[in-house]
Amino acid sequence: MKPNALQRAAPVLVLVGAVLLYALISLVNHAHFRTYALDLGYYTHGLYQYSRLRWARELMIHGSGHWMLGDHFDLYLPILSPLRYVLGTSTLLWVQLAALALGSVGVYRYARQRLGNRPEALRVMALYSFFFGILSALAFDYHSVAVAAGLLPWWWAYFVKSRWAWAWGLWILILAAQENVALTAGFLALGRSLQASGSPKARRAAFWMAVAAFLWFGLVVGWLIPHLNPKGSYPLFWYSALGSSPADAFHYVIRHPLDSLKIWFTNHSGQPAWEGIKTETWLFLCCAGLPFVLLSGPWGWALLPLLGQKFWHDLPMVWSVHGQYNVELAPVFALGITDFLASRPSAAFRRGLGWLLLCCNVGVSLRLMDRTVAFSDKSRIRWYALEHYSNPRLPVRRVHFSLSQLPPAASVSAQSPFVPHLALRDSVFQFPLHYDKCRYIVFSQNENPYPLDTQNFQNLTRRLLDSGAFEIQTHDAAFYILRRK
Repeated sequence: MKPNALQRAAPVLVLVGAVLLYALISLVNHAHFRTYALDLGYYTHGLYQYSRLRWARELMIHGSGHWMLGDHFDLYLPILSPLRYVLGTSTLLWVQLAALALGSVGVYRYARQRLGNRPEALRVMALYSFFFGILSALAFDYHSVAVAAGLLPWWWAYFVKSRWAWAWGLWILILAAQENVALTAGFLALGRSLQASGSPKARRAAFWMAVAAFLWFGLVVGWLIPHLNPKGSYPLFWYSALGSSPADAFHYVIRHPLDSLKIWFTNHSGQPAWEGIKTETWLFLCCAGLPFVLLSGPWGWALLPLLGQKFWHDLPMVWSVHGQYNVELAPVFALGITDFLASRPSAAFRRGLGWLLLCCNVGVSLRLMDRTVAFSDKSRIRWYALEHYSNPRLPVRRVHFSLSQLPPAASVSAQSPFVPHLALRDSVFQFPLHYDKCRYIVFSQNENPYPLDTQNFQNLTRRLLDSGAFEIQTHDAAFYILRRK
């Protein structure tokens, strides 16, 4: 039976709905000063430096000349840097939005090919598009892992079709995101290479892709980042429960597999305030289809590094359902569920399970926006609430105008919510860094004082206002721009 017009248009409608939802979360947050120095401001300033044909340095946060590549080894920023001339301070948000939306098209193409049924493929596409990990990532600035997540379905679609030039090209692009993506990609390819199904050529290709990913991960973590970082080591190893280095962690997991697994389910921070965080995340994952992904061949392998990086981490926020810490799960769940459904011969079973998983995914996404054990600023993600389209702490339009009047060449020390809007300049720092040297200081007494505590922030801003060294260029509802005399 030929599909009717609505059935043919349905994938486009889902895609348009996803793009609109993503924009309403991400771009509206940026417009209302709910993006921050970490991470959008930091990455946008790196984008600016690359666009000026300079190696990006950690000037904005640390005020140092240390390489940004000595933190996360992110090669997307130099690739994307020319776009900032067109899209301005929201460049990376647009890229992230587009990559995740295009990922839904890749999911649909693969599901359509694998399931041979438009409605079933459409349900999987919707499952990916409204996955809670995507929505939580969009509510918190920009991260290159989200772009890599959007590329993964396309790599897989080309891989299963044996279109090796495209598959290898996308594989290299995925590995360029940052070092931990390579670890996940390596496990995924290794899992595929161990499958008995498929052609020997496909298994060999998966094996060599796994080798490439693991070698790249080892090179970056073991040599490149330590070589570029002033500490001479990998600075982002925050897994003290496993040891003091990636090598220690590897040995601990091999020697103590049960103890390592136990950490995934316990509050190893020792702080009672974080009880229930992991339990909530496990419930979200199970409702989203975790058991079926574990039964779907290579996708279960991909979950091992993703869940390990999440639940072994020292920071309880990483364990939670918030932030960017679940976005890489979106394509793994969608493609894994596709393969599981394709392995079931009963059309009625596939249809029933597909609807159940879609409803459960929408349910946990709504729960994410409504009420969670882990705390988050719900105004960032409640796209349906009026509070999302305003900022009661700031006169938004007047602040935008005031920031636009700052000379592009002037040095600025700005509070975190204002940094992303000022990041396309040579000298911009997160307040209070270099406040004693910059020509302009930008802050609001109503915004979060991070990285200072409230008392120190109030004392410092009061001292600046009373010092006589600055004139007040703008004062509007506790928002200030000070200009050095």
